[in-house]
Amino acid sequence: MVEHAESTEPKWSVGDRSRNKLYLREFVSSMVAYVVTLVGALAITGGEPDGAKRWLMLVPMVPVVAAMVAIYRSYRREDEYGKLVQLRGMSLGFAVAIFGLMAIGFLGIIEVGHVSLPWIAFGAAMTTWGLSIPVQMRGAE
Repeated sequence: MVEHAESTEPKWSVGDRSRNKLYLREFVSSMVAYVVTLVGALAITGGEPDGAKRWLMLVPMVPVVAAMVAIYRSYRREDEYGKLVQLRGMSLGFAVAIFGLMAIGFLGIIEVGHVSLPWIAFGAAMTTWGLSIPVQMRGAE
């Protein structure tokens, strides 16, 4: 980001805006495809797949791979500071995910658990990652 003399707020350069727009196009389209395939898989299987239908529940993983590629490509286009911010956010998200998954594992040992627990850990990790980015950017001002 470029700072302008008339303002203390950082301003997005033309290149920053272009890279952000490209990332959003790639990432949002993959998330839309994820939702469509997930809803489709759940509709076809009725949420309780049996036999070959069980494998349909993996179809939403294809757009997840596309989202991962979008994140990787965005990371590659970042400047050094942007990369640092992303890595810190990913580290925090990873720590939250590991903590949550360890708790789920310990609950599994005593046979307490639910199929949604890993999704809760995943959601907490992604939320931590996502919210850490603006917090870090605010601290850099």
